[in-house]
Amino acid sequence: MEDLLRTHILCAVLFLCLLLVPIAVSAYDDVGGLKAHTAINTNAVTLFQSQLMPADPYLKTPLATLDGTPCWGYAWEPEENGGPGEMILAPATRPDLKKQKSMKDWIIGGGYSADEPEGPSALVHFYDPMAGEGQRHLTDQQFVTNLLHHVSSTLNANPETDARDWGLKDLSRDMEIYGINFIQEYAYDDAKENLKKALASHENNNEFYGRAWRGVGETMHMISDMTVPAHVRNDGHASLLQDSDPYESTTNFQHVNAYAGNSAAPLVYRKNLNGLMHDVALFTNTNYLSKDTIPGQTTSATKYSLPDITKMEVIKGGSLDGYLKDSEGRVTAAPNSWTKKLWNGQAYTINPTVVDAQRQVLIPTAVRSSATVLDRFLPRFEVTMSYSPVDPNSPDSGRYTMHGEIRVAKDAWNQLEWPTRLEVNNGATIVLTGKDGKSRQVKVDPKIVKTMNEFSYDFRAEPGETVDLMYDLGGYCVYAKKDVGTGLKPGVWKFTGKQGWPNEIAIVRNAQGVLVAEYRNPAGMSMVYTFEESTVPLDSKKTDPAFRELFEEGIRQGFFTTGQKTIGVFTARMKNPDPTECSTWDLVIKGGVSHDGRKFIASYAVAYVCGSNSNQFYDENLMGTWLRDNTGGAVDGSYAAPVTSTNNGVALPVGVNPLANQ
Repeated sequence: MEDLLRTHILCAVLFLCLLLVPIAVSAYDDVGGLKAHTAINTNAVTLFQSQLMPADPYLKTPLATLDGTPCWGYAWEPEENGGPGEMILAPATRPDLKKQKSMKDWIIGGGYSADEPEGPSALVHFYDPMAGEGQRHLTDQQFVTNLLHHVSSTLNANPETDARDWGLKDLSRDMEIYGINFIQEYAYDDAKENLKKALASHENNNEFYGRAWRGVGETMHMISDMTVPAHVRNDGHASLLQDSDPYESTTNFQHVNAYAGNSAAPLVYRKNLNGLMHDVALFTNTNYLSKDTIPGQTTSATKYSLPDITKMEVIKGGSLDGYLKDSEGRVTAAPNSWTKKLWNGQAYTINPTVVDAQRQVLIPTAVRSSATVLDRFLPRFEVTMSYSPVDPNSPDSGRYTMHGEIRVAKDAWNQLEWPTRLEVNNGATIVLTGKDGKSRQVKVDPKIVKTMNEFSYDFRAEPGETVDLMYDLGGYCVYAKKDVGTGLKPGVWKFTGKQGWPNEIAIVRNAQGVLVAEYRNPAGMSMVYTFEESTVPLDSKKTDPAFRELFEEGIRQGFFTTGQKTIGVFTARMKNPDPTECSTWDLVIKGGVSHDGRKFIASYAVAYVCGSNSNQFYDENLMGTWLRDNTGGAVDGSYAAPVTSTNNGVALPVGVNPLANQ
């Protein structure tokens, strides 16, 4: 009988506790059809794609998209999508569903899942930038969580963790105290580790991509919470205590969509997320009031000095008569009714008019801050490619070898987020586009190619198809530059001078993947070169004198685009010891490539060692036009102007090596 009575008492206490649980205090609720957080994440992705990607040298079209194939992961979905829906208390096990979604849908869904289960999640979504380090978590309304902690040691106990630590760090609290309520698997640091695992996997559709993108979405959620005044002013607002926050409990997706395009707060957004999250919280804290933190009122225990209502203007007349306005012209507080002024000493309150004024700045700040999470997170890659016939003697066979490479860009703005080399073992895809514009894909098989940081892979292409290389990394697609370095790719380049003397350079990759060049002419001379590519500033005033005329001629001929800052150059160098040991000579061909990657102008020089003629150097500034047929065949070009070189004062046709007949 005593046990039964004890059980009844415990049940009654638990019921009372449930009524007091601080639920529905997660900023920008997604419950009840509000869908504010998913709308913020949606607008953040749109902002990132429309404004930030085009401005980034590694993400602008056509180098990157977010439109790759769906990837697997684990999702906490709304009930209508097959998931558990909103939960007040944490379940015994995590009800994540294995799903396949697009990269963008994973990110958007993270705006929802970061709030589930709602009771425990609400406790770690507060950050007070004015409190001391280690004291920035929620401390308001602690009697509720203290009571719950005594009733059940693992039920909604406050872990004393603030939103910044929870959102950014790989942080989980002791399961013996908190159960599974505070096992963090989708913080920013978790997302980074999951992306590393995803890239290193030999399976294209591994689940770590979905985990990474969901983590990005949940981090967006946490940083956007910093634009809700109650969440940065230690203002607990348990709805079942009739203490709902007017900003978060009424803001819905329609408000988000209406104000997302407004100007965001004037903050430095491209910085580390730890600093940005603090800055956003500080801006909100010092410029906006929450319902229970308006200073000078008997019900307010706030110690915040800003915003200072004593320095605000009281609006007189019109529909805003009696409202407070700050120095920026923002409506910050509404006059309370005379009954509430008399009853509880509240002279001002936060009403729908004030809330709407807050939304007009705080929503675009939430969107811009969330877009920064993705901007900061995405590693920038450089992809290079070249391809050549499998059999150089049968260039029309349709069988080619792709040589691809992906590397982390060392000068990206977020380079400190990632190591200089990320292991990539999946996602490489050869894209073939026909003359009709239709594309098809050849996925590089990870069972054949064990590492895709650098690889060679055979494929077939139809006549007239263009060839590109793309890495689909869980929906994040990065493409090879269309004109990498000099833009020279394996194939045959042919030069024909005005004297009708054809000279060819065949460019191929050797077994080690290094570009080499072979020079041949009708006299039967054939030389193999080492081949180097680089990028140099396109500035004729600072260019080496040997190249100055080359570049100036290139500008005159329209090789370079207006405002172009750099130019791809190549050097093909060979050293050929003559069997007679009389003429050990070098031939160096140097050139610059046009902006369209099809033409280059070149010069070459010959040096030889033989008796009294030792170390004589012959410069032949050809200023020629070389054309490349993208299908690998040869196309004729012509000199821009007749140029000759000399051999002991005797003029020779351009292209003739003075040592060829020795």
